[in-house]
Amino acid sequence: MIEEEARAGEGLRAAFDLHYAALMRLCLALGDQQGDAEDIVQEAFARAAPSLDGLTPEVVRSYLRRTVINLRHDWSRRANKSRDLPAQAAIPDPAESVDEREVLWTALGDLPDRQRACLVLRFYEDLSEREVASLLGCSVGSVKSHTHRGLKRLRKDIER
Repeated sequence: MIEEEARAGEGLRAAFDLHYAALMRLCLALGDQQGDAEDIVQEAFARAAPSLDGLTPEVVRSYLRRTVINLRHDWSRRANKSRDLPAQAAIPDPAESVDEREVLWTALGDLPDRQRACLVLRFYEDLSEREVASLLGCSVGSVKSHTHRGLKRLRKDIER
């Protein structure tokens, strides 16, 4: 029994070392505050711990990402409040100036959750439409539609 617990702890530690930073960036990019993101990611690892034995790192990554998306959804439903984007220093960003970056993150933060999630997962996490659909529990067509509408609204808001 102790040997099994030690092996499970090693698997959890390896998964944590491998995926923690990426999951935190995902939460922050989706609009969570630092403290909320830490809580969500910690809860995702706690839920994943019993299931990690024998899974490949890629499967663990997908499982953790999906868990984070679901937890965010649950938390936002409970909180029932709008979220502001975190300080941009925590998120690497290609914008050339602070003003451009601020406009982009503000516009992204104003999008509905589903559109923002699609854009972040597609372009920040560089996932395929099929992977995003799987993570969000919707069809590929829905991902395409939300992505299209989100980009259209971003362009409109940024041009103002």
